[in-house]
Amino acid sequence: MAGCAAAFRAGVFVFDEQAGELLVWEQADGLKRFQAPIGIALGPEGTVFVADAELALVARLDAKGNPLRAVGKGILKRPTGLAYDPARQQLYVADTYGHDMKVFDADGRLERTIGSRGEGAVGIADHPLSAKRLPELQHEVVEAQKHQSEHEEGAYEDDGP
Repeated sequence: MAGCAAAFRAGVFVFDEQAGELLVWEQADGLKRFQAPIGIALGPEGTVFVADAELALVARLDAKGNPLRAVGKGILKRPTGLAYDPARQQLYVADTYGHDMKVFDADGRLERTIGSRGEGAVGIADHPLSAKRLPELQHEVVEAQKHQSEHEEGAYEDDGP
């Protein structure tokens, strides 16, 4: 697979540059189809992670769009943003209704949770929407409600209104 991918509507749209084709990947987990794919990240060996907010899981797809074992089933409440750290082989998931960032290992096991809901304290995450990988391999949650970012170490930055 070459080119770019986007997750929206009820599928993942992938443009295969070499073949000149637009593909639509619709299967999320087993026989379940995507309902609300919102976040996407490239994983190891051509895999693709897709956060589905309604299914409350992160689908793991192979390079051809076939579902592999899902991540976060029964743990995630409303996953939205994703970031994959290839150096640490960890998947960071912004869980909007969980009010935190969950970190999964390469096998899809929950390693730790970062942040919580609340006011005025370090470590708060109020409806995080996205995760992004920083050049120093730190991660941050972009706050939807307060326009703040929380670095993994817990220090906040104000991103402005």
